[in-house]
Amino acid sequence: MKVQCRSCSVFASVVLMASLTLLTASERALVEKKANLRSDPSAKHTPIRVLLPDDEVVVLDSTTSPRYLKVETEDKKIGWVWKAAVEILPDPSAKTVAARRRAPAAAQPANGGAISPDWPKPNPVDEVFEGSEGPCSGTGDGGDTATNARKNRTDPLPEVHDVAWGDITSLAYPDAPPSRANWTAAQLAEIKPFEGVAVRTTGFLTHKTNVEDTGSGESTNCHFHADDDVDWHIYLQENPTDTMETAVIVETTPRIRKLHHWDPTVLDKWVSSSKPIRVTGFLMLDPEHRNQVGKFRGTVWEIHPITNIEVCNSSSCGDSDWVPLDQANQ
Repeated sequence: MKVQCRSCSVFASVVLMASLTLLTASERALVEKKANLRSDPSAKHTPIRVLLPDDEVVVLDSTTSPRYLKVETEDKKIGWVWKAAVEILPDPSAKTVAARRRAPAAAQPANGGAISPDWPKPNPVDEVFEGSEGPCSGTGDGGDTATNARKNRTDPLPEVHDVAWGDITSLAYPDAPPSRANWTAAQLAEIKPFEGVAVRTTGFLTHKTNVEDTGSGESTNCHFHADDDVDWHIYLQENPTDTMETAVIVETTPRIRKLHHWDPTVLDKWVSSSKPIRVTGFLMLDPEHRNQVGKFRGTVWEIHPITNIEVCNSSSCGDSDWVPLDQANQ
């Protein structure tokens, strides 16, 4: 004879409801700034894909790694993302709240918010550089000559706009070849609204200045090696303790440095400091280094060339506390 177990049915219902509660109560996170989805909690391997601001993910593991979260994307991709790039949502409805916090780009003030496509973008003007190793044309000695022309520009800045460090890292860019000579018209159109605007931003130095005087040299500087004939790679970060894989690369060029008295050993005094630096220059995309994103940089957008470097000598860093690098602790 079949006996119905009412208590068993109640127990099964409770278990089912608890399971559903666990499923619906999974932690979710909102991507705050562009980040890589990786196959393991490190930057050793090529990213699976790029996560963009406002992407929502489910957190699968938040304890195994001190720096990464294991997440699942909305299209069921599973991987690891840098913790500092996402915000854990307290409940499923928080996405709406977070989205409301972000004003649309058109509503941002023209001098202090998201980068506007309406800001002036003059065509680059370059000149032959007379280096200690000989002359170098504005397009270098080959390679990606269109990018080299932007790196080597010497024209005056148009109106400069203050932008946040995160405004630069959140700019999108296409999955394109390392030379823009091989880009499609659509890929070039994607960066055209922003490349060449004049910006000023503030950040921290976490690594010493990399004076590009080793290796085979760069085509932009005709493969020169003398310290005064090459670019400086500077790693600008949002926080003084950030690692290199999140950096925005900002670069000085020999054409601009001849107008200043900049010393990398002086600039390096601000490495690992709680005091920021401020840089001004042209926004530019360097497609050659896409394979370095997530390893030695956080984006291929750069400020290049830098036309001004300022350092802060006080704890407040007010308008009157910024000193040109030319005058800093020489």
